Amino acid sequence: MKTRASKSSRNPVCTNRLNTKAVSIAFFSFLLVAAACGGGSGTTPAVDGPAASSGGSLGSGGSTGSGGVIGSGGVVTTPDAATPDSSSGGAGDVAIVVDAPAPGGSDGSARLDGGTGDGVVVTASDASAPACGESGQACCAGNSCNGGGCCLRLTTDAGGGAQRICASAGSACSGTGAVGICTNGSCLAPGTGTPCGAVGQDCCGATAADGGGGGGTLICTGSYLSCTNNLCVACGADGQVCCAGGGGGGGVCQTASLICAAVASDAAGGGVRMCSPCGGQGQACCANQTCSTGLGCNAPGGGQPATCESCGASGAACCAGGNCQSGLACAGRGADAGGTCESCGGSGQACCPGTTACATGLSCSLSATGNVCSSCGGSGQACCGTGNTGTCSTGLLCQGRNRTAGSAGTCNPCGGDGQVCCAGGGGGGGTCQTASLICAAVASDASGGANICSPCGGQGQACCANQTCNVSLGCEALGGGQPATCQSCGASGAACCAGGNCQSGLGCVGQGADAGAICEACGGSGQACCGTGNTGTCSSGLACQGRDRTTGAAGTCNPCGGAGQACCAGGGGTSQCQTGMGCMLTATGNQCGTCGADGQACCGTGNNGTCSVATLTCSGRVTASNTTGTCNPCGAAGQACCAGTGGGATCSTGNRCITNQCQACGAATQPCCTGATPCQTGLACVASDAASVSVCQQ
Repeated sequence: MKTRASKSSRNPVCTNRLNTKAVSIAFFSFLLVAAACGGGSGTTPAVDGPAASSGGSLGSGGSTGSGGVIGSGGVVTTPDAATPDSSSGGAGDVAIVVDAPAPGGSDGSARLDGGTGDGVVVTASDASAPACGESGQACCAGNSCNGGGCCLRLTTDAGGGAQRICASAGSACSGTGAVGICTNGSCLAPGTGTPCGAVGQDCCGATAADGGGGGGTLICTGSYLSCTNNLCVACGADGQVCCAGGGGGGGVCQTASLICAAVASDAAGGGVRMCSPCGGQGQACCANQTCSTGLGCNAPGGGQPATCESCGASGAACCAGGNCQSGLACAGRGADAGGTCESCGGSGQACCPGTTACATGLSCSLSATGNVCSSCGGSGQACCGTGNTGTCSTGLLCQGRNRTAGSAGTCNPCGGDGQVCCAGGGGGGGTCQTASLICAAVASDASGGANICSPCGGQGQACCANQTCNVSLGCEALGGGQPATCQSCGASGAACCAGGNCQSGLGCVGQGADAGAICEACGGSGQACCGTGNTGTCSSGLACQGRDRTTGAAGTCNPCGGAGQACCAGGGGTSQCQTGMGCMLTATGNQCGTCGADGQACCGTGNNGTCSVATLTCSGRVTASNTTGTCNPCGAAGQACCAGTGGGATCSTGNRCITNQCQACGAATQPCCTGATPCQTGLACVASDAASVSVCQQ
């Protein structure tokens, strides 16, 4: 029988994992013991420079000059909402770089006196963190979710492989290594059905050694937890190990008053990283090189730590690294450093470093003397932003912007008849103010140039968006590079316009392989299905039934999604039903109904039906004869094997799956169990001539 270490025996302090002899300072001795007791979050590079967890620092790049703007040799990072736990091999935080290289000072500091450089400007007005924490959104920093939700590992349609996504409390846990219902950050382990993922519980994700047939992916689903030795332990608080994530793999802490950094004995790398207080006198600078009120971040560089000191006050010299106290920016800083801290964030003043660049009502904008705070974006005003493309209010377009010369450009009207198209539109074509205008290149600009808004929808005019025309006209889309124009075609009962278009309120309906297609009312309840393809389309809440393109039967649009009704078509080819029901295989076609519970029909329409929990399996399903199958208990001795992750089969502890049935294992004369402990103590797993599997014997 498989034995497992108790949770207390997993405590790394018992194994002397850290060498405390190298620690001479009592404070760091405490941190090391706390690290050992709290568990680690994986090996990460040590940080011995400023702003360890910020992925870079404001003010470390640019070339010699006599002026410029706020720059940055690094980038500001925000916690990657989808960063996996350390045990799942996550790749750290997402760095948000708002602008391309911009003019800057010799060290990227705020400058008030001209010059050139190549820093990176990152301001609150240019970027905002993506939404996170709610159901269906990416997990926030520390793999946290709101309201006791669970941070799951899912493969999304957006691509990029598995991502960490939140499921709200009370909703189903799904994805890699977690099933059941989310309860206070906890799910159930596949195969065993035991709680997992919350603090003090096993990590979620069955491994091959546990009989789960999985790939060894272990995660914690609760907030601010680290999977350590298959146990979920708290992380990210003062004195605890850092949670997974952080710029460059540095790690994440729970509050802005804590910073993730290597302890003294681990400064050379390869050890644990701890969350420690920051921002106070003599303490490390917090993220983005910030300190508490009345202190500035002294960042000498050269591998020396950045600490909060009494420097950078208004009118005083800048701190090392070109930093100042909150609400100030370093002015007049040259190749030999220096500079004076002056007020920032007000109208006409330099933009402040950090997350609040300008006062309320002002935005950080490009100017000839550096990035400054100003009113912008209105008609006739300068364009907002410091990037290559300025921004304006709705109905206005930024024109004349030249970032190299420091020209912000001006916001001018756009989108009207004869005006330049506003920004946006599919393929970058641009948008117009009304649906009766279309954005298109003028004749002289066919090979490139400004797109202009022109009237559409009338006789002989270009078709409007989505190939629509005015009443009594249809869009003739000949293709082959010819323009789509509005013509007298596509009326009710008449042939469809070229491109399969019809007049407003009508759809092109197929009439068989040889009979062509005509325009008629379609898509509504009881009406013919629209379209000429193999699959007809209907309005929302309706499904196309009885379509046969070979015989010319268009099919009829009928209600869907309710009990006993056809499944509605969903995005990406999925099928949808009303809440509490699933789409399932039946003798009369795919229909919606209650399914998946013990004794109920199996859900799904594929070859393998699905059930609601891992301790149920679909039995008796035959897709060739449209036999749905039933969900029955599995995993115990004498029951069918449960479906495991990765296509494997599982049984409860003490049982083994043999020819799709769970049998007791591990005792004398019983089959050997799978995993690292195939037999009970004193027994050995021996091949048997009388049995098809090895058995346990003395």
